[in-house]
Amino acid sequence: MTRSAKEDAPALANTRLWDPVEYLETPDDVITYLEAAFEDGDPRVIAAAMGDVARRRGMTSVATKAGLGRESLYKALSRDGNPRFATVLNVLSAMGLRLYPLMKDRVGTEPVKVGEAGWSSGFAMPHTDLFVLSGERFPSSAQRASDYR
Repeated sequence: MTRSAKEDAPALANTRLWDPVEYLETPDDVITYLEAAFEDGDPRVIAAAMGDVARRRGMTSVATKAGLGRESLYKALSRDGNPRFATVLNVLSAMGLRLYPLMKDRVGTEPVKVGEAGWSSGFAMPHTDLFVLSGERFPSSAQRASDYR
């Protein structure tokens, strides 16, 4: 009696694609995930990561708060999307997040606080080309960096 090749093949395990949305449980999870995407620097990775967070928060809700259609948001935040910078800012705001400029040598530190750099009020945010995300970690009412120049 001969067995077929199919009968001799090992049983395959049931698998499914890894979905980061399942692991974005806390605000710190979201911030850490988005910071890693921004650190990567690839705009497609950043857009896709923002899309993951938007899916976790509810794509329809985020789209409404950002003033966009749900389908437009899905397209803009896909790995192949290319959202305008205004869209990125609106979506981050809709998700309760902000971008802060931070000097490259200050990565991993909090923004300079009142009095630390001679500023009379607010946070001092140095002019630079690197942005970091902030949400629950820095619940202050920081102003734009250009206000301090």
